[in-house]
Amino acid sequence: MWSAPRPMRPLPRHQPSHAQQQIQATLREHVAWIARLCPKYGLPRAALLKMLDRPGALEDEIAAFIVEKATEHAQVLFQDDAEAPDGDDLYTRAVRGVHAGLVARKAAADEAERIRQFKETDELLRRMKAGEDV
Repeated sequence: MWSAPRPMRPLPRHQPSHAQQQIQATLREHVAWIARLCPKYGLPRAALLKMLDRPGALEDEIAAFIVEKATEHAQVLFQDDAEAPDGDDLYTRAVRGVHAGLVARKAAADEAERIRQFKETDELLRRMKAGEDV
């Protein structure tokens, strides 16, 4: 026979560990970043969150994302021969830095080409003065 049902005694509430609390805080603060990183690395959210548990790991990923997008933006501006944007935020400074590097490399390549042409002209003039067939 069955005994009469008794009310269950209240169970103590589950208290997550300190590490679990930090993981949950990271999850709530950076949901969009984590959603972007899951397909990038092909990992489930839980595995990714454990990997990002070290201090500064998520910030490193955010910095890599900013660098990636700033590089793309700066290359488009450089190809369009447009100026880098003005501003003091992190993304704009990154775009400006990459754009300045691209402009500097193009200027160095142009200068090297100009020097090469001058050398060719000097060599041609030297051969003409020497009476060689040109």
